[in-house]
Amino acid sequence: MRNTIAVMNTKGGVGKSTLVLAVAETLAAERHMNVLVIDSDAQASISSMLMTPASLHKLQSDGLTIVDLLVASVLRGETVDWTRFVVGGVSDVDDARTLYLIPSDMQLTLFEREVSKESRHGRLRTAIAELLVQARTVFEVGLIDCPPGLSVLTESWLREADFHISPTKADYVSTCG
Repeated sequence: MRNTIAVMNTKGGVGKSTLVLAVAETLAAERHMNVLVIDSDAQASISSMLMTPASLHKLQSDGLTIVDLLVASVLRGETVDWTRFVVGGVSDVDDARTLYLIPSDMQLTLFEREVSKESRHGRLRTAIAELLVQARTVFEVGLIDCPPGLSVLTESWLREADFHISPTKADYVSTCG
């Protein structure tokens, strides 16, 4: 099934995370769909919107974020059970109980630097492709919140996702993004 959507614009502040949140909660609450949100932004905006600061910090401290998943699979070459990084019960919308999250961490920027330094772009793309293949079997929709800019990580999400959405503001710079 083709069901993964990368939300990306090279310009920041155009509403990427807000759009992901609105679509995810609407699909979960109104359509009763199993929705997975993957926070691939080092700012962890969508994670912060869906979780309390204490809960998010605990997951980050316990090594249960997208960063830890990717470090294990890409840099260490380990086989990773991606489901242990998925957090349920994250929405405060009562009817959106089928919304799940793989949270992010600020360390994502350092991970990208290591991928580039060690020339592991192919491994990164393979790990992302495998994650999305497996997630497609469990979730009806996967939404990937990408960071602003075009990095090796964002490029991998764009190449492996089934669809892309690029939200813009009504201004020249965000439209060009």
